[in-house]
Amino acid sequence: MNPKRLILQLFEQLYSYNIFVGDEAEDDNNDDQVTDQAKVIRHQRYATRLYLSLFI
Repeated sequence: MNPKRLILQLFEQLYSYNIFVGDEAEDDNNDDQVTDQAKVIRHQRYATRLYLSLFI
């Protein structure tokens, strides 16, 4: 395998990794709240990147 391709795949996986994967049971408690899922996922990704950068 090409090392450059391997590095690019690693960066792509880190970029799209989301540590805050919600359970289906959590959605049952918030039936009355309307949330934009794209906004929530974007916020979770930013938080994940922040925590990973602080961890490293």
